[in-house]
Amino acid sequence: MTPPLATTLPGGWLRSICPYCGTGCGLRIRAHNGVVTQVEGDPDHPVNQGKLCAKGALLAPTLVTEDRLLFPQLRDRATGNTRRVSWDAAMDRVATAINKAIRDHGPDSIMLYAFPSSWTLNGVSTHANDVLSTLDREFVAGAKMYPKSQPGLPAATTLTIGPGRVEANIGKPGEEDLFRFKVADPGAYVIDTVGPTDVYLKLFGPNNPTALIDEDDDSGLGLNPRIATQLMPGEYFAQVRHYDRTSGTGRYSIGVRKR
Repeated sequence: MTPPLATTLPGGWLRSICPYCGTGCGLRIRAHNGVVTQVEGDPDHPVNQGKLCAKGALLAPTLVTEDRLLFPQLRDRATGNTRRVSWDAAMDRVATAINKAIRDHGPDSIMLYAFPSSWTLNGVSTHANDVLSTLDREFVAGAKMYPKSQPGLPAATTLTIGPGRVEANIGKPGEEDLFRFKVADPGAYVIDTVGPTDVYLKLFGPNNPTALIDEDDDSGLGLNPRIATQLMPGEYFAQVRHYDRTSGTGRYSIGVRKR
């Protein structure tokens, strides 16, 4: 049974639901003076069982940015200027564009976030879209929608924090290498690659393989990425791919050290 919404929990937490997609992941939120200060997945919610994607995990900071839109705006294509419009006008415009795309190109021209009927109370579902890229499938995926084509978390290579490095290889175009490491002491850490291959690095965590912390392309030596950031205790995941997904391959090494 889904926990009731807006239930006060120990520690000042409140229950809520992520607003982004149709999956309906459960959230636990903290607020101060009416401003959300902390968000985490609700471990008691049957849909996500405490897990969140990058969008849900970063809800709190996106609610307080100075440039956050609070109402619809319509951009004039000729001048580039925007003007405020009503919600009804904005929704009508979006609905008209969607209906036109369906009419001109068929229903599969609208890409939906896929979820099975078992995830909803009324049995509504959307179907999988085969046009999604492999990377998209890996990101959005419940196994019910897009069975993973590459080894998942159990196959991640373990990194040891310190001067040692792990040799790796992008053996074929589109391949993505996954690494994991554990932080025991909070502080500043550096994750980087070394080598002649132009690779791209993403860092996820803590204890969440889809909560994006940072990503980088060429901040390191040559064409290598380098992420320097504060980390709290927990497990982290580093994903490495070639910058050129279509044809790039090559060797590199990866390491993690505390500054």
